[in-house]
Amino acid sequence: MEDTRRLDVLAQAMIGTIAAVAGLMTLLGLNSDRIWATLDDDAGHLPLIAAAVAAVVAIGLSLLALLVEQRRREAALLAGAAVAYLLALLLAVLSAASAANTAGRPTFTSVSLATTADGGAELAFVVKADSLDSDQRIAVEVDTGADFAEQVMVTTLRPSPLGRVEHEATLTLPGDRASSVRIRAARTDDALTECNESAVAPTCVILTVRK
Repeated sequence: MEDTRRLDVLAQAMIGTIAAVAGLMTLLGLNSDRIWATLDDDAGHLPLIAAAVAAVVAIGLSLLALLVEQRRREAALLAGAAVAYLLALLLAVLSAASAANTAGRPTFTSVSLATTADGGAELAFVVKADSLDSDQRIAVEVDTGADFAEQVMVTTLRPSPLGRVEHEATLTLPGDRASSVRIRAARTDDALTECNESAVAPTCVILTVRK
């Protein structure tokens, strides 16, 4: 009877640890795509790995508790398992928060530059950004001409209540401005600097029409 009771405690701890950690991550939107992205992040993957380790430790302590005869040691091991279990839940929350925070960096999708019948060009793109605070904005700028000195579009986008920006733009460019186009986007608290490989550089797309 005593062995059955202890086995039940072990089974509940093991199932509870796995189900609770996995369920909490799912509830917070940490799906498979987010998990792989978080694991690929140099800093963001640490809470996720630590959550998994804490869950394994909780299960391991529960297994040791099953093998221990003395009640005091069994209680101590189960207490350690409970602490590891709670730590795994906390780290799961941190992992979900890290996966959800994309630092508000904008991206461009559906970018195209097609020539028109009159010799000009039609530029189309969609700019997106997530994890923006309510007071943050996304600045978008379209430049053409030699050294991209001519501005044809400058706009500032505010996020939705969910902290997202998704804006579709279509521009018709005359022939003298259609050969090369640069699109830049950044948060307004970051500068719209030149396109380069630095961590603070804006998101850039440069398009050239070959004639």
